[in-house]
Amino acid sequence: MANRKYTQSEHDEVIGVSAITYSKKTEMGYRISTNPDGEKNWGWADMGLYPDLAVWKPTNPGGSGGLASIIEEIETEESVHDSEADQWEKYAAIGVPLFRLIVPKSKAVLADNLIINRKIGIQELQYYYYDNQGKINFAKYKTY
Repeated sequence: MANRKYTQSEHDEVIGVSAITYSKKTEMGYRISTNPDGEKNWGWADMGLYPDLAVWKPTNPGGSGGLASIIEEIETEESVHDSEADQWEKYAAIGVPLFRLIVPKSKAVLADNLIINRKIGIQELQYYYYDNQGKINFAKYKTY
């Protein structure tokens, strides 16, 4: 799918596919929240930070607040660049145990260089790609 157009819809599709990978966490009392297309469903409102995906445990049963154990930011071909890395730094500063950045396979080296050169506290870099059936897959690129 070399000629695929990278769009907001692709970004949001990757968020949805990634969220499915955490289904077992819900059995352990965690919640999975996503913020596709700039939505602000869950995050740190006081800092204006709403990660693309958050895995979090409610402070109170049935509550909407809690502690995040994993956050993810999903990038597309167009969004892996220096100014976007400013946002990664803000998420890294929150101190969530696992901050995972997910980028297209073609941008993994560039993202890795940005993380290293700017000393951003991301714990894991993954990439996504489309298989022959057009299905999104994930692979770990590096753990920091």
